[in-house]
Amino acid sequence: MNTRSLKVLTVGALLLGVVRVIGVWDALPPTVASHFDAQGKPDAFSSKEQFFLVYGLTMGFVFASLLVTIPLMNIIPVKYINIPHREYWLTAERLGEARAKIRKAMWWMCVATALLSTGVLELVIQSNLRGASFSSGSMLCLMGAYMTFTVIWLVRMMTSFKPPA
Repeated sequence: MNTRSLKVLTVGALLLGVVRVIGVWDALPPTVASHFDAQGKPDAFSSKEQFFLVYGLTMGFVFASLLVTIPLMNIIPVKYINIPHREYWLTAERLGEARAKIRKAMWWMCVATALLSTGVLELVIQSNLRGASFSSGSMLCLMGAYMTFTVIWLVRMMTSFKPPA
């Protein structure tokens, strides 16, 4: 998959969350559950305005942190790039390819993080619309999927820097 598609997936997942919030805004109670215990039971509350502002700012910070690394790959000095077989990949003729691999990997992480963010948001919305706890199993599935993705992402990232035989 090319980086343009990964950008579209990231933006699409984030926009899905925004559209979902807009769509249910009037149906949400003025005070929403904003934190949940390990069993999925609400244990803290806030106004819906405050909750979505904090959620939006938090996710904005997370994505700004991720997204700033992508263009930095174009200018970061080679001495700060830590990849397997750096003596092979960080030569003048392969440096561009190495940087491109890292940028693409970061876009994959953006997609996964956007999907996680939207999934968690949906669990919170559903809980607040029903006035009930959410299934801790659903959260565990989301987190398990994200952690599984992260492990696979790391392994693929590291193995992608094997020099050709």
